[in-house]
Amino acid sequence: MIALGLLGAGAVVGAVLRYAPEPRAAQTAATTTGPVEADAAPVGGPRAITPPAVLGGYRLMTDEETASYREVEAQRPRGRTWYYDRDDDGRADGIFHIDTTQWSQKLAAEKRRDSITQEFRNFFAGAKSSDSAEYPAGPLGGRLACGHYADKPTVSICVWSDASALGTFLQSGVSELSEAAKATLDLRNASDQRT
Repeated sequence: MIALGLLGAGAVVGAVLRYAPEPRAAQTAATTTGPVEADAAPVGGPRAITPPAVLGGYRLMTDEETASYREVEAQRPRGRTWYYDRDDDGRADGIFHIDTTQWSQKLAAEKRRDSITQEFRNFFAGAKSSDSAEYPAGPLGGRLACGHYADKPTVSICVWSDASALGTFLQSGVSELSEAAKATLDLRNASDQRT
């Protein structure tokens, strides 16, 4: 009986000593997630988000074209949003949203509290996506994942996260998640300038 108790106590101690939780998102600056990934910029580090006017068939829409969308955007508590048209019908086919710790103390607090896995879990639960998959996050580091928005096969939504930013790109008419991931990675790399 005593031997069993000692054995059980040893197992618990061994499990506790091996426990290594995932780092908080704010601690990912020194972490890479694949062979093509580089370190993320430091939290609050110099960064400028400048979406390209044209990228891979997407055209950045003007303020006049997006006036009706801006009313909804004003209700969002933080971050910045840009709209892209792909088929010249005047409606947004791509919605690019990003928030950084430079702009939001709330995001900074969330990144100190949550891991990127938790951020992704919350994001895809809110997007009602049950088929998300991770993709290489590219030279800016962090992590990138895509899924279908509300499980609609023609609406893809991707999210990326690093130590100081959380960005999304919703794409209507894109059913292949690998295609959505590539467009998102291209947009992220073109938009996010770090000094």
